[in-house]
Order: sequence, then structure tokens, then C-alpha cells
Amino acid sequence: MKVLFVYYNPHRIHESWANSVTSEHYPFVWKWLFNFRATLKPGVKGIASKITAKLPFIIYPLSILRGLFLPKADVYLVESLSCVPAVYFRKGKVIMINDDIVFYLLQEKKGLYNLFMRFFLKRVDAIISSSQLVHNYAKKFTKVPNKVVYPFVDTKKYTKKSNVKSKNLCFTGMIEKQKRPDLIIEALNQVGEGKLYFIGKQGNFKVPKQENIIVTGWTSSPENYLQKCGVYINPAEREAFGMAVMEAMIMGIPTLVSDRCGIAEIVKKIDKRLIIELNSENIAQKIKWLNSNLKEKQKISKKCIQIAKQYTEKKSQQNFRNTFMELTK
Repeated sequence: MKVLFVYYNPHRIHESWANSVTSEHYPFVWKWLFNFRATLKPGVKGIASKITAKLPFIIYPLSILRGLFLPKADVYLVESLSCVPAVYFRKGKVIMINDDIVFYLLQEKKGLYNLFMRFFLKRVDAIISSSQLVHNYAKKFTKVPNKVVYPFVDTKKYTKKSNVKSKNLCFTGMIEKQKRPDLIIEALNQVGEGKLYFIGKQGNFKVPKQENIIVTGWTSSPENYLQKCGVYINPAEREAFGMAVMEAMIMGIPTLVSDRCGIAEIVKKIDKRLIIELNSENIAQKIKWLNSNLKEKQKISKKCIQIAKQYTEKKSQQNFRNTFMELTK
């Protein structure tokens, strides 16, 4: 059985999953034309930001054209729904990784975007979702077989341990409105102590200048900042999984997340009180709760590490391969 992985980014977890079933990886649009990483990392060549900002729908016809040059395969593993145009006219089964917010957007956005995505979704034969949350969202739009495989955390990279006693707060990732950084800032001001580290690049949300707020920009070593913090917060309105949360967990940082993050399913196993509401008052109360009892905070910290250690790359790869093979039968 010949398998091709058609990718958008690719995310390192998706790439690892793909490696468990194939060594043939192809971008959904030529890299010299579109490089998603150019929007994230400084110094990466590509015109992705210009295309997505000004002519987003040009990507789909370009992807279809790119698909004409792909090798023939029995199964096409696609990194997201955006990659389906590249294999739409190819013979073979299409299995899609569901680890982004596309099904959230299909509920919210109407018009051309909705029509395009629903059209391409009909070509998908099976789905592998990164959480039960996005699995359930997908089920609202398609009845194809849909299995859950959880991502993994880099146990070698995130070996440092955080300072649990620290009153500093942190968030990792692109700073975008949908992640609700505004709520974290409001909660910080209500708590009135500690610093807030935004570990990542500013997106469509402009962080106000405050002495107690640090924006690191993109970094290859987020662990160096994470170890300075005692509470991690992700109040996202939509998050397929939330790998950055797992990275904070394995460093022993108690993590506060909204129930709209896929990883909330795992965080609940540590303590259900770590699930936050989408308002700054509730987030501030949870921060004060964690910082008011160091003994309990340390207990939660140890459980974070214990739970996160279960999600290894080897185990996740094996689960993915087994699920993939099951779906190709």
C-alpha cells in the first residue's frame, strides 16, 4: 500500500505521525510559492503572509494544480482540510488529520469559505482527530469514520522544571484574539502581583505596554521562559488540542484552560478546578486559589508532570499507525 503525506505546515507532531506510515511527504502548494512558516519564524523565505492576507482563495486553485504533479498513491494522508484540494482529483483514499479550528469556523463563517470547505470535505474518507472535542465538532459536518489520537509532548526538550513558587503567569503561542489574551491581562491586573509572559509572536492582538508584561516574540526555546512561571493560562475560544499546555504541564506548571480547548479533557484528570470560564474574574480567582496554598499547588504540579509523561512520541506514533491502518481497511 503506497501512502503519501500532503502537508500544510507541517506541524512537528503531524510530521511524526506521518513518519509512522510513510516516508513520502509533499507540500500542498509549492514551497517557493507558499511557506506557512514564513508567517511564524523570522528569516524563513516565502510569500505566505502576502497571499493569505490579500488573496486567500488563490491557494485552492494553486493546490489543485500542485496535485496534478503528485505521485499516485493508494492512500493520501492530508494534514488538514486545506490540503484536500491537492488530492481532490486523485484516485485513492483520503484520510484527514483534524487538529485545527476548521470545524469551529464552519459553524461561524458563512459565504464562500463555508461552501469551499464543505465541498472539499466530501472528498474525505476518514478522519483522525486530536481530541474528543474536535472529533465531536467534525461529526456535525460529516459521518465518515472518525477516531481520536492524542498528540505527544517532547519529553527531551522540556526537561527543566518550573518555579512553582513563582507568581508569574504565562501563555505560549501566537498571540491572537481567539486565544483571549485580553482576559489574561485583565486577570493579571486584578490579581495585582507577578509578571505575565507572552511567549510567542504577536498576531492580530496588540499587547498593551505594561512594565509587568513581557512579549518574547518567536523563540526556539520557550522552556527558558516557562521555568520562570508558576501558572500557565489558555482561555482560548477555540483550540483543537493545545500542545503548548502539555509542554507547560511536563515542566510542572499548573495549567488553567477553557473547556473550548481539546486538552481540557486531559487537564480535568489533574483537577477539574483547573478549567476556567471565559471571564477575567473567574481566571483571577483561579490564579489566587493556586497561589494561596503552596502545598496544594505543588501537589497539582507533580500531577501535571505525571499525566504529561504518559503522552510520549513513541506511544502516540503507535496509536496513530494502528488507527491509520484500521481506517484504511
